[in-house]
Amino acid sequence: MSRVLGAALPARWSAWQRRKNTLIYLLLRLVATLARALPFGWVRAVAVGLGHLAATVDLSDRRRALANLAAALPELSARQRRRVVRQMFVHLGISAAEMVHVERFMRGPARVTLPDEMRRLLDAALAEGRGVVAVGGHIGNWELCAQVLAAHGYPMTAIAKPLYDPRLTRWVDQQRTAFGQRILWRGDDNVPKELLRVFRHNGILGLLIDQDTRVHGAFVPFFGRPAHTPTAAASLALRHGAPVIALAGHRHGAGHQLRAERLPLPTIGDHDAQTLELTARINAWLEQAIRAAPAQWVWLHDRWRRQPLDLDATATP
Repeated sequence: MSRVLGAALPARWSAWQRRKNTLIYLLLRLVATLARALPFGWVRAVAVGLGHLAATVDLSDRRRALANLAAALPELSARQRRRVVRQMFVHLGISAAEMVHVERFMRGPARVTLPDEMRRLLDAALAEGRGVVAVGGHIGNWELCAQVLAAHGYPMTAIAKPLYDPRLTRWVDQQRTAFGQRILWRGDDNVPKELLRVFRHNGILGLLIDQDTRVHGAFVPFFGRPAHTPTAAASLALRHGAPVIALAGHRHGAGHQLRAERLPLPTIGDHDAQTLELTARINAWLEQAIRAAPAQWVWLHDRWRRQPLDLDATATP
């Protein structure tokens, strides 16, 4: 077992924190078990109600989402922005309900299929034999999208950040790997070796790059503003000569529509310049996908919290 998945409870936790976090963990497991035993329609209805409730009472997150939306899509009226934010909360609730009943979307009555064009695109990229970098964002039900690819036989490997509680990390790992997806957890000593294995064995490495996280990144445009964006996807693709496939999925009614596009690799400039250019291309594609369904992106995240002057630094891939 990996070091992350085998981790014990943090020693820094006080006795009170251990009791509190244990209660949270057990409660989450209980709620998921009960929800899985109920019909999906019931769980979805409850999730919609909770989404509307969160949009009403979660004032701080709602204010942040409205501010982000106003800056990114100024063409929307205040009323339209409020509607988008409310729909976003509902969307997140439905996404959680879908993951509790994920089997119905893998093998059940609501099975999500891959468009023929998407299959041809992925198969052609894999036929080159250098692995594939599949890049996306927190758009639609991103967790479902990755599992659908794995369930259709594609060799998916994703990188994820461990949760604060090792028990939750192990539980989430079980859910994410149930249909063939592999998860590499940040902080594991074997991650660099496993990344090389993905490309050597012609696998697909999935990365989400639409959030400002504490990883190597660069400032590239996103909705007209500099956004500190992880550059690992672009850098790895360029180093290995691997095709880059941008992926996104949107919910349409009770179903999901997946789309993919191969992005060209830059050929001019050194590695750092090419990394910046490719990262900007990915951001532009993700922005387009978000504009297609604004309520299905996580506007709660403080995407533009850091700016170049704040860090007193230029773009650093």
